[in-house]
Amino acid sequence: MSSASLTGRTRVLSASITTTADVVEEDLQSPLWYIDTETGTLWRRDDSPGSTDADPSTWSSQGKALPPGDGTAPGKVTGVIVTPTSVQQPDGTYSPGFEVEWTANTETDLVSYEVQFDFEGTTWATPRVVMVGIDQTSVVVDGVLGNASYDFRVRALDTDSMVGEWSDTVTATSGKDSDAPDMPTELVAAPGYRMVGLSWSRATDSDFSFYQVRYYPSATTSEFIIISARSNRVIIDSLNPDVEYGFQVRAIDRSGNVVTSSVDTTAVDYLTNPEAGWTAQVLQTPTRIGTTDLSVNTVVANFITTGTLSTDVLISGTVDIGGVGNPIQLEVFDSLGNQMSRWSDDGLVIWDPVTTNKAVWLYGDSIKFSDVYTGDPGTTTWSTAIDSRGVNASAILFGSDIGGHNRIMNSGMEAAPFPTVARSTKTWTATTDWDDATSTVNLNVSGSALTMTTV
Repeated sequence: MSSASLTGRTRVLSASITTTADVVEEDLQSPLWYIDTETGTLWRRDDSPGSTDADPSTWSSQGKALPPGDGTAPGKVTGVIVTPTSVQQPDGTYSPGFEVEWTANTETDLVSYEVQFDFEGTTWATPRVVMVGIDQTSVVVDGVLGNASYDFRVRALDTDSMVGEWSDTVTATSGKDSDAPDMPTELVAAPGYRMVGLSWSRATDSDFSFYQVRYYPSATTSEFIIISARSNRVIIDSLNPDVEYGFQVRAIDRSGNVVTSSVDTTAVDYLTNPEAGWTAQVLQTPTRIGTTDLSVNTVVANFITTGTLSTDVLISGTVDIGGVGNPIQLEVFDSLGNQMSRWSDDGLVIWDPVTTNKAVWLYGDSIKFSDVYTGDPGTTTWSTAIDSRGVNASAILFGSDIGGHNRIMNSGMEAAPFPTVARSTKTWTATTDWDDATSTVNLNVSGSALTMTTV
């Protein structure tokens, strides 16, 4: 509505409204009082038949002539008393409320009192306001939460649209109501890695305060853990995998009420009744990491970063170690912690973990041996035993047979046995001389003859 329809009428119920220009549509709520500054008449907008927002002339015909203002603000209201009470609702139930009383202000130019209340300690951030006429010195307020502390203050307003000083703040705690929140339903438990996610029906009670969730291994009910939550969805972590847990939930209101059980909705105090109001137990088992959580065919540095990987069995399709620009190597140790091999860009080097100077080097197309291994293949003197050309027997520096020889079994390289007591010489003349592969001989070539001499 436009301010023109309120010409000469000023709302006197709020210090923020001093002229008709300050009035907006939301201010026109029943009952609201306005003063005609030209005639000194107080008007009350109500919901009587024919009353409209757009036409103040249709407001209550019971206007009240007011005395002229004295030009000074009303005095401070005193004697404020706040008493918790119960207020009967239209459905017959009772809800917490307060009765606020104060000492009447004796000034002749008063038009109303303003009562404000808010949660204790909120510094009047979002106060609720109740306006009463000058013939009242008390009011009952409801719609408050049970078992909650509120701050109250009162001030007076006069015909000059001036407001008085607030009274001293009075704090009071509402009584408990007699209704408990409904027991939660539809409790669902979903497993995860070392955790379980819970969800349940949301509480709809106006004075709902919080939920309690308790859980414990299903094998016992004596070691449960209780947590509080405002949301109807929680995640419980740090659980043991492969252990079945039981989960329960209950709802609590501002009065500390909880239902007795699923079949008895009588409200009882949750602190003195620790077993009241819990839902039926829902079982669930936290999981370990499964095959869908890891890539088991390929383990590369992008997935695992570790200084030491210790395992009994490592099965993988591909193990990527190092790479371009990364001088990383694979090292192998014996059970005593002695290093015995290294696999790097230099190839595979294997050495005796105790006598480390003796080593075998596999690199490219060759196998090399050394008994002076320095720890660095590049600075070590090697003898090539096998390469693309074949076997170099002179490079084989160790063996088990007499004389340190290494037999190449079934190769046709050794003749029939020779006596080992006395030295003898045999000249190869026929294929039959090569029948015995166990002979221990040295081979010499002289002209066109092959001579074999026993050790």
